[in-house]
Amino acid sequence: MIRAIAIDDESFALEVIKSTAYSDYAVKGFELDALDYLLKPFNLSRFLKACQKAQEWIDLRPKNEPLFLFVKTSEGQIRVDFSDLLYCEAQGNYVTFQLEKEKIISRMTLAETEKQLPSYFIRTHRSFLANRNHISRVERHQLWLKGFQVPISSSYSDQVRDYLQA
Repeated sequence: MIRAIAIDDESFALEVIKSTAYSDYAVKGFELDALDYLLKPFNLSRFLKACQKAQEWIDLRPKNEPLFLFVKTSEGQIRVDFSDLLYCEAQGNYVTFQLEKEKIISRMTLAETEKQLPSYFIRTHRSFLANRNHISRVERHQLWLKGFQVPISSSYSDQVRDYLQA
């Protein structure tokens, strides 16, 4: 049995290419969701074709985005679920994580924070990142997220508009 493994910075996937000398097992291999079946003896070109098929299948799979992160505060490490996070606001070397009912302040930069957030967080201002999933209203220079206002600066307005229309 051959395992086709693709590893990148964010995730890994494991898929199986079945290999045996017995053709009777081919059907069983596909019933078990094998990506391919190589009958021994197989040549290099057939092996590479199976590997290419595995890589293409892995590339088509959606990337798993993280669901939360732990932020360091004066009380210790606090878990912030991205589904609860409305926006992040930079204040010097600190970032405020605004949830619906509480604020969490951590010593980190907004650039460090942005690298750890999923793709549905958008930069609206040099000091703000907003969770697209919580936007309830968009005005010319601000977003509304469950009663909270987040500014949209002129330098990010086109980017925000394009992102929201996508």
